[in-house]
Amino acid sequence: MGSVLDFRTLPAGVAIQAACAFRYNAKPMWTGKRFILRNKILAIRVVDKTRQAEYIPEGEVLEVIGGPRPNAIHLVDVHWNACEYKVFASDVEEAAEEITN
Repeated sequence: MGSVLDFRTLPAGVAIQAACAFRYNAKPMWTGKRFILRNKILAIRVVDKTRQAEYIPEGEVLEVIGGPRPNAIHLVDVHWNACEYKVFASDVEEAAEEITN
């Protein structure tokens, strides 16, 4: 049997994050991390209240500015080409490599 996490012993903010991750099987937070793409990925941005789909080509560097969110879609907010986009966390996991330096 795995260890049991007692949320009552954690500070409020940490307890909420831990509970969300536990409840929704959330991916780890990537905010502030940078990734280089090995393959192109689909990205969505909002321009004048309209969603526009684009591909971010391989070799490009993304900076995660939020997410992934603990919901069924697992979207990540990224900064690329001076714009903010939403991409699927699974695409980042499968098509990108974290830049660690």
